[in-house]
Amino acid sequence: MVLFTIGNDELSVRDLLERGHYLGSNASYNLKQLVDAGYVHRSASQRDRRSARLRLTDKAHSLCDAIRATHDSRQNGHDDAEALELGIAHGVLRRLEMLWTGSLR
Repeated sequence: MVLFTIGNDELSVRDLLERGHYLGSNASYNLKQLVDAGYVHRSASQRDRRSARLRLTDKAHSLCDAIRATHDSRQNGHDDAEALELGIAHGVLRRLEMLWTGSLR
């Protein structure tokens, strides 16, 4: 999700945290892992050397494209019967959630 949040933009770490509603320490760990794996390029900001700028590498763009293609083909592969079953399952799970939420109050 972090890769998709950055997208084609160049963001500061603060912008990424605000845009994606991520927690600071957790996001810092994940960013470090993405930088180490070669998915995110991290560089010092030209205006403020204390601030880091983030952008995706070609490797990350390729991964995002592959995920989008897989998602799109999966979305198009649903037939009407499967969509109906998923709708029924969603309704049942939603009612269970409401039942449990109501019983906890």
